[in-house]
Amino acid sequence: NDESPFAEVRACVSNTDDPEMPTMTFRMWFIGLTLCSIASSLNLVLSLRFPGAFISSLVVILAAHIIGKLMESLLPIRLWFIPNRIPWIGGSAFTLNPGPLSIKEHALIFIMSNSPITAPYGLNFILVARKYYGVELGPGFSFCLHLSTWALSYSFGWVTQRIFVKPSTTIWPTTLLVSSILNTLHAGNADEQLRITRIKFFSLFTGLSALYYFIPGFLFTGLSYFSFICWIVPKNVVVNQLFGSVTGLGMGVLTFDWAQMSFIGSPFLVPWWASVQAFVGFVLFYWVILPILYYTNSFKTGHLPIMGYLAYDRFGLPYNVDQILNPDKSFNATAYAEYSPLYIPVSLLTTYLIAFTLVTGLLVATVCDFGDALWKTLRGNRPEDEDVHSRLMRKYPEIPALWYAGVFVISFALAVAAIQIVNVDTRVWALFLALGLAAVYAIPEFPVRDNSPPITSWFKSSLVRFGMANPLQ
Repeated sequence: NDESPFAEVRACVSNTDDPEMPTMTFRMWFIGLTLCSIASSLNLVLSLRFPGAFISSLVVILAAHIIGKLMESLLPIRLWFIPNRIPWIGGSAFTLNPGPLSIKEHALIFIMSNSPITAPYGLNFILVARKYYGVELGPGFSFCLHLSTWALSYSFGWVTQRIFVKPSTTIWPTTLLVSSILNTLHAGNADEQLRITRIKFFSLFTGLSALYYFIPGFLFTGLSYFSFICWIVPKNVVVNQLFGSVTGLGMGVLTFDWAQMSFIGSPFLVPWWASVQAFVGFVLFYWVILPILYYTNSFKTGHLPIMGYLAYDRFGLPYNVDQILNPDKSFNATAYAEYSPLYIPVSLLTTYLIAFTLVTGLLVATVCDFGDALWKTLRGNRPEDEDVHSRLMRKYPEIPALWYAGVFVISFALAVAAIQIVNVDTRVWALFLALGLAAVYAIPEFPVRDNSPPITSWFKSSLVRFGMANPLQ
């Protein structure tokens, strides 16, 4: 069958391929590296501020299209020959402008720019060490930490692509969004009913949505958090705690701001059943369990703000970590007992509760719903269910397994080097613990993500696990 069994895939992904289409061009490398450097650098700086802006992958796609069209018009169309005396590449020819910007060039630019578009997790560790502990880790440690944490994830691609990419039953809705945008930008045929090209239709509604954003974003910001109940009784503490948007639980809050609706992801990408489950879980934890814990003063949370992300001491002040540390930055149990226990707001407490509930439920759901298919795949006897797109990709050679192994060895060595460069009281066994957690929870997470993009995170629970394994550090 030359069509995907899923209507969503058929609407967003082409079932034809042109192997002669330009891909690894000068234009692709120039635009990709430029946007990668600019977007990642700006997002890194903006991530340190609150509230801060964020350059999304959609901005990268649109910017790449504009720059690509300009280079398509301005660069000379001619062949350049490399002298034969240059080793390895001598005698070959290249061009700065192979013609119209191809969709494959555009896709490669997006992949190159999207990978580092968010700030790396290792940055949080470096910033916390510098700001809250006064520890300078140095450029060598930072380089090894960032490169190893990024590269280690790519080394697992050899296994995950065979289990969660090639089968036709894996959809990946967030990828469908990118594919739909790319096809829209590179399609020139007009719709028979609207008599307008896809790019004009896309540009029209992009401009209209940008103009509309000035209303809730600048002219009348109350449309972003339409807490009309708080407007009626603005000085009532309980009402603001329950119905407030920023400092409350947001019960009954309406919004006319698309930025608020899509803050954790576009709702159009989430199936109806996933949206219902997420909303029911949110109501249960944040609108039922959280108020009960707060108003019964469980864990002394009633003395703190109902919403917050800071830790507090027994005086109601932000927790001073320096009071409970030895000069070598290790934990001082005596100073902790003399100073204060650590208290966290009920919202943060509930978030940690959800984190542990989520990772446990993820394992159980994977075993019950996908256990048989995963076991057959790992044993190599899963029935062939490749779709037309997987068959089209057979024309191209796959990345050798040794390349993935090489990336893993190099990144693992960099991670060990990062531990040894700076005395951060971390042992190599902690690295194996981190890799084990990643292997255990990444595989269960993929079957859920390939059909719906939920916000799953076991990062918080992993911090607690490491603290339990190494309690004195």
